[in-house]
Amino acid sequence: MEILSGKRFEGVGIKGIRAAVEDDRYGKTVQIEGDFISFLDVYGSIVYEIPLNQTKTLEEILKWSVHMSRKTWSTTESLREFIDISCEAIGVDVSTV
Repeated sequence: MEILSGKRFEGVGIKGIRAAVEDDRYGKTVQIEGDFISFLDVYGSIVYEIPLNQTKTLEEILKWSVHMSRKTWSTTESLREFIDISCEAIGVDVSTV
């Protein structure tokens, strides 16, 4: 799959997006942007946002993780990044959880 800089590649579909998201060349799939944790597509566009104020406890992070795992475009990598970023934001060392 070829991705042209700055242009959306139409017709990629879910399988193509998943493959590209799992490819490290495309960088982070989840990041904090303002007051939200954002899930990004291969072009860096936001596909889903979770308000940071809804991930203040481990229980809330777990609930969101389960919710996000049900998304057809969600990957193991994006869920791991979400958990890492969410826990770091509330001061929880994931290596001790």
